[in-house]
Amino acid sequence: MGKTGSEFEDRLRRIEGIVSRLESGETGLEESVALYEEASVLIRECEAQLKTAEQKVSLIQKKMDGSPVGVPFEGAD
Repeated sequence: MGKTGSEFEDRLRRIEGIVSRLESGETGLEESVALYEEASVLIRECEAQLKTAEQKVSLIQKKMDGSPVGVPFEGAD
């Protein structure tokens, strides 16, 4: 996979690591809050990346079935 896929997978691994640490109960309150905040940012980034991928797939499908393709979404290549 390209750089984008790698970044997505890296984010998922980091989220999994954060969840494991939080579930372990070995982090203090301040560290838990910081980890939660980091995970929240990573989740939003993953969601945005998934939305972009879904839009690309939708455009490809429309092109393949001959449907009219509208204005490209932001971030389209």
